[in-house]
Amino acid sequence: MLLVHGVEGGPGVAARHAVDPRLREAFAAVRPACLRGEPALETVLAGVRAPAVVVPLLLARGYIFDWARERIARIRPDLPVSAPVGVHPGCAALMREMALGAAAQAGFDPAASVLLLVGHGTPKHPETRTTLERHAARLALESGFARVETAFLECEPLVTEVVATLGGASVVAVAFFVDAGPHGRDDVGAALAPLGENAIYAGPVGLHPALPRLIRDVARVALAAGEAAAVRAG
Repeated sequence: MLLVHGVEGGPGVAARHAVDPRLREAFAAVRPACLRGEPALETVLAGVRAPAVVVPLLLARGYIFDWARERIARIRPDLPVSAPVGVHPGCAALMREMALGAAAQAGFDPAASVLLLVGHGTPKHPETRTTLERHAARLALESGFARVETAFLECEPLVTEVVATLGGASVVAVAFFVDAGPHGRDDVGAALAPLGENAIYAGPVGLHPALPRLIRDVARVALAAGEAAAVRAG
């Protein structure tokens, strides 16, 4: 099961990833479900038969992840829940690929440009910030950009404040969001607007066509851990 927060009442990009051949080859069935929207988590869970695994298509171990696990445990405590896809180290490589592609499209020289990673962030849970900072640390070593900056919509450093320091620089932005919903489309785009033609937005990392590979990885790890726990319990 691919569990998403929900985008404008539906599963958004999770519906597309669910039919990706890499997941269809790895698993007998892949079903999207929403924490908010349709198909609802509880409805999909009612039709799931073990062995199965829930993969939160979320980007950090934040309060939404905790809320999702609580709801799953109330109905199907037997099902393993994977780590959020966003903690997979491979997310850094996907953001790098998106940024380099956008830079080439805009005619920006990465070696003379800033790579700006924009996340949601929240004061409610530090992992929503530190997860993106870990990816940024990897990219600072291997991105090919002059420097890498992080910024957030709802915690420090705020994206509006970071953007204000980047005037005159060529900026390539990638959003650490699952989908092009109100945050990943509208809010990030509006925050970059003061930079004008000096900035290009590559979009949310969750839209990368290779994300199903990371989904498959975290699902397999969770299934293996669940099987090992069952053996120990037996």
